[in-house]
Formats: sequence, structure tokens, C-alpha cells
Amino acid sequence: IHEPRMIILTYTPKQNSSYTALIGKWVTFDSGWYNIKPTGYMEDMNLDMAGSAVALGTFKFLVENNYSNNLICAIWLVENLVSSKSYTPTDIIKMYNWKTVRVFNTDAEWRLVLADTLSYVEKNYKIEKMFDFATLTWAAIIALWNEIIAIMGKNPSLTHKIQKIWWQIKERAWELPLYEKYKELLKTPFADISNCAKSRSAGTITAWLFLSEFVKTKNWVHFDIAWPDILENHPIYQTGGSWIGIRLAIKLHQDQCQ
Repeated sequence: IHEPRMIILTYTPKQNSSYTALIGKWVTFDSGWYNIKPTGYMEDMNLDMAGSAVALGTFKFLVENNYSNNLICAIWLVENLVSSKSYTPTDIIKMYNWKTVRVFNTDAEWRLVLADTLSYVEKNYKIEKMFDFATLTWAAIIALWNEIIAIMGKNPSLTHKIQKIWWQIKERAWELPLYEKYKELLKTPFADISNCAKSRSAGTITAWLFLSEFVKTKNWVHFDIAWPDILENHPIYQTGGSWIGIRLAIKLHQDQCQ
């Protein structure tokens, strides 16, 4: 019953210059839609907006500390609940960049919204770098458990910088390989691409490969913070919603200005 909303914040200390984009996932609650989540997996889904907290927090800190480069923060707020108006598995939808997507699983909802956000920002703003933060995949939890962020990007020098930074600030991040062959898992005869593979194999990588269909810039890094967004007994963050990734993002931008 609550329609989605797009929030865009801009900060322009430099006129006629390109932007660094900070994009966050804000799902107010994620029941899984018609592919509904079972008990035991549903109770923390009010924290499925953690990626947007990192994007907004990074934007706020950099602006308040007079960051020297242009910034844009883009967030699309949605809820993923069962409804008589909901689309269903096997539906085909047309995205912002006109590509068609077959919905194999309605619990892979955010990659659809994130894809449109990435496309919109890139089309309507001059973007130099792009960073998105999202609690995107269960596969990231299986691979890296609860204190390591999965990162993936098109520019190796940028992802390597991020991995070096975490040694300094104790926010752990690890790069997963972008194996293009896995994109075959997203093929469907009914649309340009499926929103997820039929199996959960390499789920984090295939999610990034899906998003890559909607981004042209090479200076783009995706942060999958699923599970590290909820911590217990961490030396830095409180128990509960963690904001993990924000210190990593701030440090990265501060180093780039030096």
C-alpha cells in the first residue's frame, strides 16, 4: 500500500564536475513477497535497509567535513510484502534501461530496484565513481559469514585499495571473483536476463553479474553487507544494526582526496 520513493541528495562544491555516487538499498521490510521467507529468516528483515544507512551516513559525514569532490546519494525506498497487486514468479518486467527481466524469485527483489537506481543515476548525472551498499544475498553469508563484507568491482585497482584499507580500520572486506561464465546461469529464453539463477550456486557473484547489466562505468564497486549488518559483541559496533561499511567508505574517500 506504500508506493516506492526515490531519494536523491546532491553535494556540489565543484561546479561542472562529475560525481561520486553512493547508492543504498532501503527495503523497509522484506517478507520475500510470494517466495515468502520462513520463520527464523523473517525476524531481522526490518534491517534490510542497512545499505542505505551506510550510504546516507557516509554522505552526511563527508558533507559535514567539507569533502572537496561532488557527491550524489541515491536511495529507493520500497517494501517487499505480499499483496493483491504484487507481481508474481515468472512475470517479465521492463527495466529503466529497457532491458527485460524474468522474475524467477520475488525474494530477489532488491537487485531489481538497485538495477534501476544504478541506471537512473548513471543516465542523469555525470558519474566518475559509483559505490553501492546492500544486504543483497544469502550466499554472501554462506561464503564469508558475519564479519566480512563481500566486495566486487570492475576496476581491480579500486577494489584492491578497499582491501588494503580494512587492515587499517578493522572493517573486513574480501573481493569475490567476477567469473563472467556464471552469467549463463541467468539466461532465460523469455527475457534478456533472469533476476536470479535457479540454484543458489555462486549467488553473490551472479547477483553482481545481474547488476552489471545495468552499469556502464568501470569505477563501480558493490558492497554486499548481508549479515555483517547485524553484529553481536563486536569491538567497535553495538549489538544489532551495525552500520558496518561506513568507516571503510569514509576512509576510502578521505584517502582519495589526499
